[in-house]
Amino acid sequence: LSALMSSEMNFRSVVKNMPVPIIIHQNEKVVFLNHAAQEFLGASNDLDLLGMPFKKIIPENSGQGIWGYIKKEINQKLDFSIDKQAFLRVDGQSVFAQVKAVPINYDGVKSDLIFARDLTEEIEMEKRKLEWEMQIQQKQRLESIGVLAGGIAHEINNPINGIMNYAQLI
Repeated sequence: LSALMSSEMNFRSVVKNMPVPIIIHQNEKVVFLNHAAQEFLGASNDLDLLGMPFKKIIPENSGQGIWGYIKKEINQKLDFSIDKQAFLRVDGQSVFAQVKAVPINYDGVKSDLIFARDLTEEIEMEKRKLEWEMQIQQKQRLESIGVLAGGIAHEINNPINGIMNYAQLI
């Protein structure tokens, strides 16, 4: 019995300290989350989120996403993945994650084990990349206008030089 308790404590310690946000959803509430999930959702401690209605973390109007999976009958659930799911932090700010959910039995009750991979940095980098691309395109447009203006000036200058040289001959 002592070995089993020790093994369970070790396992809980590993899960609590994993760098991937892990949340257990049960009966429309959050019943477990690890430190990474707590940080991802902006909570100062896990008590801020334990027992919280799941709707406060993932609004039901956020598209089919995870809610389509959660509302299925437990015997119809299979592993579920979604590329981009919106979450609401404690401060009300939206963050996005890639989600994987699996049905489990937690403390004797059918539940959903949810893994989330934070996409916040990737989304921010994608925004920066788009901004840079727009800046590069703008600079290329300005460069093209400069080359065009130089060409036009050259085309105008050549006949003027001819006229001035002819005028000097006369």
